[in-house]
Amino acid sequence: MPSESNHSTKNNMPSPFKSTLIGSTPKLSPTLPARGFGKRSDGTPKGSGWLGVIDLGDGNVATEYTTQSDAVKINGKRVDFPTLVPTLTPDEIQAMKDVILAKKEVPETIMRKAIDHAKKQLGEGKSVFKQPETMADQFNKAIQLKPSYKK
Repeated sequence: MPSESNHSTKNNMPSPFKSTLIGSTPKLSPTLPARGFGKRSDGTPKGSGWLGVIDLGDGNVATEYTTQSDAVKINGKRVDFPTLVPTLTPDEIQAMKDVILAKKEVPETIMRKAIDHAKKQLGEGKSVFKQPETMADQFNKAIQLKPSYKK
């Protein structure tokens, strides 16, 4: 069940963030990628996320840790977006592990990064979630990695 949480600032004033955490955490297992990572609240399948599969150390993993905020809307409606984004530092990733395990509020600095990332993706007409690579993407990467030979 999603839990509504109000993020607050250091001076205990309400923050511009009001977020709803969405979903559950899948268990770590050898078949996890074959089983998938569960579904988002809209029914779409979760993927491996921007940071890959994060081992939470208790047998569970996290890939997206979805939330909502009034700061990220499409056509006036709040939308889900991940908090595990590529701009997080190693310390922030560890903080998110602690947040997920203890079901605590996402720290404001991490929410800001997640919101900025979501807005950037939406501004470029892209999904806020990491999309799986297609065969064409993999082929194009392979071509870019291939050394060029000069005669």
